[in-house]
Amino acid sequence: MTNKHTSQLAKTIDQLLSAPEKEIDLSALHSPRQTSLPTRQIVEDAIGAPRDMMKVVHGSTAAFNSGQFHIYKREKRRESERLRILEEVDAEKRKQTDFLARRAEKELEDQRRTEKNRKRRRKRNESKVAKRSASHTEPEVVSHARDASGIDSSVPDRGNTDRSNLVITEEF
Repeated sequence: MTNKHTSQLAKTIDQLLSAPEKEIDLSALHSPRQTSLPTRQIVEDAIGAPRDMMKVVHGSTAAFNSGQFHIYKREKRRESERLRILEEVDAEKRKQTDFLARRAEKELEDQRRTEKNRKRRRKRNESKVAKRSASHTEPEVVSHARDASGIDSSVPDRGNTDRSNLVITEEF
């Protein structure tokens, strides 16, 4: 007589040892666990929904050596386990909603602070631009560039001005 599990294990070991050069993928063994708690529907499917009406009501004072006592204990254990899981699911949901509310509140605070800083920067930059434009009445820089005739081209032509009498002096 061979056990079904033992024969499957032996078959798997034989397969692994038949090709020792072949790589073994162990990623399935180290896969991340599911950390989320089961939903109410999964709990009700696994443990069962609460009964609307008990067919036979058992008391905790069932007679010694009575089969009813074991039935009572089993039902009590199932119900307490179901309630415990439901409480865990509700606690996890409350925790998640609290987290989302705190995160939304922090994002709102960050946006408010960012907008305040943005206004401050904009105001500071506008004041810098205003200062520059108010004090930016620099005199025109006149270069003393001469054309081929030797006349300074930076001096504007004032109508019928005779340029032949114009004397240009350069100081260094």
